[in-house]
Amino acid sequence: MKCHSHAVDAIGVCAYCGRGVCANCAAASADVPRLVCSTACATALTRADKAMASILRKSEQSARASSYYSYLCAALSTGGAIGAVYYLPHPYLIAFTSACALIFLASGYWYGRIARKQSI
Repeated sequence: MKCHSHAVDAIGVCAYCGRGVCANCAAASADVPRLVCSTACATALTRADKAMASILRKSEQSARASSYYSYLCAALSTGGAIGAVYYLPHPYLIAFTSACALIFLASGYWYGRIARKQSI
């Protein structure tokens, strides 16, 4: 593979666009942590990295919010199951609301683990 700017063999490829980069071009972009062919690619790569970090932050926040919501729904379903025992003692209603509480509790735990794993 040849360098996109010079007629010499490339030492690598641009991390953003995939064009060949020679030693001279790589030395010109030494302030960037990855190998890029131009300042435009360096800027675009930095912008893409910031966007990815933002997406990961939002994903962690979403998992944490889902965990809290699931715990809240588990508490409400547990309250509904307890209320069903006293006010509407129907076994299927009690079993259904109890099962919903357990499922919400398990999903809250699962979302919480995902949020903790992403924050590490």
